[in-house]
Amino acid sequence: MRIWEQWLNARNSGRLPVVVPVVVYHGTATWRVSRQFADEVEDAPALRAYVPACVYHLIDLSGYRDDELQGAVMLHTALLTLKYIFRNELRERLPEILGLLRDLAQSSMGLDYVRTLLRYLAQAASIDRLSGDELRQAVTQTLSGGDELMLTIAEQWEQQAMERGIERGIEKGIEQGEARLLKQLLTWRFGALPAWVESQLAGAAPERLEAWAKRVLDAQTLDAVFVERS
Repeated sequence: MRIWEQWLNARNSGRLPVVVPVVVYHGTATWRVSRQFADEVEDAPALRAYVPACVYHLIDLSGYRDDELQGAVMLHTALLTLKYIFRNELRERLPEILGLLRDLAQSSMGLDYVRTLLRYLAQAASIDRLSGDELRQAVTQTLSGGDELMLTIAEQWEQQAMERGIERGIEKGIEQGEARLLKQLLTWRFGALPAWVESQLAGAAPERLEAWAKRVLDAQTLDAVFVERS
């Protein structure tokens, strides 16, 4: 819908362009959602003609071998990172992934990408899979100028988190990322958000963020997302 809106806003004429929906999945659980959209909608025989009959293209990274995740360096490293970010093999695969970035880190645009990837690794990798020290060691041993890269990233973490250890900084980064994502979903679903929603999201515990996120698609109103349930 967003693509079609942009197409129409650009004052294009004629029939709408074809849009192929794609889902890139990198979770640990098996993907069990039907690829046919209509299968996820309540079956009402008299209304079937009004239910969109479309499928999405599923890219389940868990089903691909590493040598199949080829492409340009940025795409290659992004796909490998997504594949292993929730797996215990992340620690042993990290030097290989970072090794692909050696040449990329020499250009300014490539360096920005490397910083972005490292921030994602620092925020999204749980402490039992990758500690801050292990990430720092892999970066400094694999990439030229790795010490400077890690210093730049470290400066962006809160001083309090650094004093308490890198573990808390990573945990807070994950919570902030979840809150930002939920805010985007709420905006797409209900439009501009009032101030009280911002207050609810600020500092909310991960379990509350998860509960609210599960209600976004089904809730008919913004209030229904945040209502307390016994």
